[in-house]
Amino acid sequence: MNSVHKNFYYYRFRCSIIVLFLLGLVVPCIHLFTIEESTSVSVKYIFLPILLSLVAILVMTTSRKLLLGKLLAYDLDFKTIYMIERRKNNKKNQYHNLKLLTSVCFFDGNFQKVLSYASDILNSPNINDVFYARHLQIITLFIVGEHNKILDIINSQKDLLHQIKNDTLNDAVDYYAFINSYMSGDYCNAIDIMKSLLLKKDYEKLNHKKIVIFYFLRIVYEKLNDNENIKICTNEIIRLDPNSNTFFRNSIDRNFEY
Repeated sequence: MNSVHKNFYYYRFRCSIIVLFLLGLVVPCIHLFTIEESTSVSVKYIFLPILLSLVAILVMTTSRKLLLGKLLAYDLDFKTIYMIERRKNNKKNQYHNLKLLTSVCFFDGNFQKVLSYASDILNSPNINDVFYARHLQIITLFIVGEHNKILDIINSQKDLLHQIKNDTLNDAVDYYAFINSYMSGDYCNAIDIMKSLLLKKDYEKLNHKKIVIFYFLRIVYEKLNDNENIKICTNEIIRLDPNSNTFFRNSIDRNFEY
């Protein structure tokens, strides 16, 4: 673990923010308590320390967001994200931590644990958590080839679509349409759906999403014996995960020539 990462652990970071804020109040408090009655309050002793404190908090907060964004979208380092973002193991944080751990297992290729953790997350009272768990169940079952279990879960998932507000909602619907097309043998439509996802705004920066899409596209091209596009998808997966942090890259290294 990089020592820089440790500075951004959730509780350590939160304590740092509190300390910075309190430090910004020290000089104003000293100034107010020591000022003589006949002397006017100095604006610079009141506002400047607070402003500097707020700027430092903003810099730290922005740096943490940039770090997490890099670990997620470029490094695909979900193990480090888990260490940085996990909370104390109590009832309040149970599902937060479990979702982080499930993401680690998903990108690590430990799909049995993904399915096990997803089943636990389904007990959450938060419907966004339930939607997340079902989505991972669907994607995971598709990857491991247990297609007979998928349709029932997709139907259950559709019952939640009108109840939730989730940034990944539209993407999820496209994934389910892709799976339906693939399972029905409509490979051309399946390819079109995945390619349309790649054209969505900001996807160029989201390697953790793109690598799954290219893995799915590769599966379809294998069905079509399209070696040229198989090679393109393979090269994209390698480019997206140069450090071999994910199952999607490692599965190629183990099983395919490129």
